[in-house]
Amino acid sequence: MAYTLADFVKLNPIYQKRYDPNTSTSYVKNTKTGKEVSFGVGQGQQYGIGALQNGSQMIEDPNKLISSLSQPQYQSPYSEKITGTLSAISNRPAFSYDPSNDTGLQAAQNTATDAVSRAAARRGMLYSDSNKSQMGQAAMALVPQFEQAAYNRYQQEGDDLFNQLGYLSNLENQSYGQYRDTIGDERYDKEFDYQIGRDQVADERAELATQLQRISALGYVDERASSVLGMPVGTISPEERQSAADRALQLQMSREGNAAAMARLNASNAADLQRLKMSNEADTRNQMRSHLFDMARLKESNKADTEKFELSRTPTDYDYKQMALQLAMEDTRWQAATVADKQGIVSEYLGMLQGNKYSDEELMELLK
Repeated sequence: MAYTLADFVKLNPIYQKRYDPNTSTSYVKNTKTGKEVSFGVGQGQQYGIGALQNGSQMIEDPNKLISSLSQPQYQSPYSEKITGTLSAISNRPAFSYDPSNDTGLQAAQNTATDAVSRAAARRGMLYSDSNKSQMGQAAMALVPQFEQAAYNRYQQEGDDLFNQLGYLSNLENQSYGQYRDTIGDERYDKEFDYQIGRDQVADERAELATQLQRISALGYVDERASSVLGMPVGTISPEERQSAADRALQLQMSREGNAAAMARLNASNAADLQRLKMSNEADTRNQMRSHLFDMARLKESNKADTEKFELSRTPTDYDYKQMALQLAMEDTRWQAATVADKQGIVSEYLGMLQGNKYSDEELMELLK
């Protein structure tokens, strides 16, 4: 059903329109998504806009206009950071320690050997083999302590990466939740507008039935019934016409006073009743068919609108990495695992996901 742009905005309160007379440009905006489209006179076909009729801008395909103003596909603001953190965790080398590269250890060893040398010098044994042995032992005794300190730093760096990933994942979940809330609000608005349309049709049908009963009771069309049905005021109701015809025929029958008149009366009554019944049934069917057809078109239009807000997301590489992390954290080995073991668990799940070992449905079951 074609209708004007003004009617479209009136029936859908989340949309606003404006016109710039300086540029002869029309604008339509979705107040929920913030999206806006513009078009000049005779343009806008890509948005479902039709031609001008009697000075009003028509809409040929409202679904196109609604789709153009709908919420865009979700874009993660944290995707790159999460991907980078996952990459840092997955590609982190295993722990190794080289004493020759530990400047802290070397400084401590120099201090320890100096102390041993000074003590030996006081005893006159500075260049003895015993002094050299003690110096070596003092230097080597420091290696386990500094190796443990290096391992603790390695562990802390790994924990920091996992904490950062968890923080980013929480932010991502909040962002996507807000996006889904916006989609839900927009969909609710469309469903609400559809219900309003259905209520309007139901009200019109009820009013039609009321006025038909009113005409039957009065015997003629008054101003109220005329405004609803579009019939001239004073039109005699079908029941009143039939009653008048019956009275005329009864008078004719009484005047003629014979069987032939009675036969004509019966035949005339039967014919008139049949014609009246057929006329009333045809009028009622036409009126009901028109209203039901309008209601069906409104329902189908709004159903199509509602289906356009159903969204789906195809998992990306970054989604698989998030899934791998969540599966790893739910693994029974996770709590007792070292950082290196955690890295291996994450890599194991990531390999299974990227290798398509499971279908999307099975992966979703794993994440429940």
